[in-house]
Amino acid sequence: MAGKTTTQGTGPTPFDATGASTVSYITSFLPGATSPTKMTEAQLNKQLYDMSAAERIAYATKLKNAGYSVGPINGAVTKNLRQAWLNAHSDLQTEIQAGQALDLPTFLTANTGAGGTGTGGAGTSIATSQINDTAATSLITTLFRNLADKDPTPAEITKYTNDLRKAQMANPSKTVYDGTGKSMTTGGIDTQQFLTQQIEATPEAKTNRATDAYSVMMQELGGLR
Repeated sequence: MAGKTTTQGTGPTPFDATGASTVSYITSFLPGATSPTKMTEAQLNKQLYDMSAAERIAYATKLKNAGYSVGPINGAVTKNLRQAWLNAHSDLQTEIQAGQALDLPTFLTANTGAGGTGTGGAGTSIATSQINDTAATSLITTLFRNLADKDPTPAEITKYTNDLRKAQMANPSKTVYDGTGKSMTTGGIDTQQFLTQQIEATPEAKTNRATDAYSVMMQELGGLR
């Protein structure tokens, strides 16, 4: 019912869940998971309210260290802390959708020292991304179909997923924040380019390229008759 309010967790005042209950965030997608974990904004707010004061202090500290503006760190649910909590989950969702395997603690740890979206402070963030199983399978399958004209076997999916993750671990990205809201990111790898180079070297891809080249040549010769 429009306008209805409900008390969330241990919050001292009623929280209006109308609308917030329909906003969904991806809150976790780690290697081995078959699907991402999702929570609505209302559920995230309830999770924050249901924490103990000590748990909220711990999370507020991690959020602040990752660049979010949390206001006073005293264990209370303040407007600034709740907004930082939601902002962090929004940023986390963006990184997961970009192919990283993360949950909030991992995300905040990886971005400790960054200027982030909250404070604009100067700092440096070192992050190592790990593509999740679903994204890896989709990308590898697409590239095999385009380059080798076949679907990859389960063993090939496992091999190239592991190869990609090893390359990602060996090539972390570094983001430098200058304190004015600007940042520059270096390092990391282009996942599609890396896999393309790997799959192009397979016998099937080489045969497919040769076949395509032969077909083009025959078409051109036929056109000269």
